[in-house]
Amino acid sequence: MTIAIGRLNKLVKFQKATESVDAMGGSRLVWSDYLETYANIEWKEGKSSEDNLKITNSQNIEITIRNIGNAQNIQPNIYRVQVNQDSSVVGVFMVFNITGIKLHGEINRYKTLYCTNETINNTIY
Repeated sequence: MTIAIGRLNKLVKFQKATESVDAMGGSRLVWSDYLETYANIEWKEGKSSEDNLKITNSQNIEITIRNIGNAQNIQPNIYRVQVNQDSSVVGVFMVFNITGIKLHGEINRYKTLYCTNETINNTIY
């Protein structure tokens, strides 16, 4: 499977989690920028549900990138990805957790990342 280079037209930013110790001695995850690259993004199903005065929204996407250089290290649970929601507005992005990866193409040239974003909002009546 080959992908036309023109389809990799959305800039995405990957972040890597590292464990840090706070001032009180507790551990916490700190996210630092790892890689910016161009990707093909396919927006998949989203859903919204309400339960016990909470609204939960989730959105799934598939991100395909070239699997070269630092991109070869990207894996679930250690990395996450920022995606610009609106290409006409700079700085408006969603953060997605990587839930799965599929390698494809000649000599695993491409990597498709299966990602999800979930937000929970408390409702006030």
